[in-house]
Amino acid sequence: MSGHGEQMYHLRDNHPNIPEEENECALVSTSNSSLAGALTLRSSVPYTVYTAKEGNFRPLLPITYCTNGVRGVPLSACSNRDFLERPDMHLQAFPGLEKTPKIQIIISWSKYPVYTSRQLRWKRIKSHVTRGELAQMVAEEMRLFIIQANESKANENVAVADAQWKVGGLDGINLNDIFLVEIKHASKSRVQPYFEIVPNH
Repeated sequence: MSGHGEQMYHLRDNHPNIPEEENECALVSTSNSSLAGALTLRSSVPYTVYTAKEGNFRPLLPITYCTNGVRGVPLSACSNRDFLERPDMHLQAFPGLEKTPKIQIIISWSKYPVYTSRQLRWKRIKSHVTRGELAQMVAEEMRLFIIQANESKANENVAVADAQWKVGGLDGINLNDIFLVEIKHASKSRVQPYFEIVPNH
């Protein structure tokens, strides 16, 4: 059991490449701000997997995002120059999807109705959408999702049902709390991101 000022850190949960047999836990001192920042403890956001309507659909390999070897990137950092200039963020997002004119982003967030983005331009003549640009798209759609949730009665229902997943407002989850972990090819023209949050609420 962790003591005062300490939290349990599960290696394999945060470093998926570690073999199962080498999975270990460690106590992290939260009084050490630099260490606690590097080893952020997060919770996966429950979601519903989007099911493709096309019978002959074959998904492309998912895109995973990491920061300094730890899975996930803060949505609030997706527009930062340091993030966008990372070599891995210049890689093409979903090679094989470049002929698709437009895509939609599906956001499934615990206790909320599924959010489907507007049509987003994908096909380009002389270039392709990069992993960094796709992360930016996801961050923008999450921002719109939070705004939409706050303008509807959805937040009132979630606050009563399970306040842990409430988004927006002073007491809810915002972009600074959300990490983009993975984006999956959900259908011929749809992708679905997966998130983790810093459980401070």
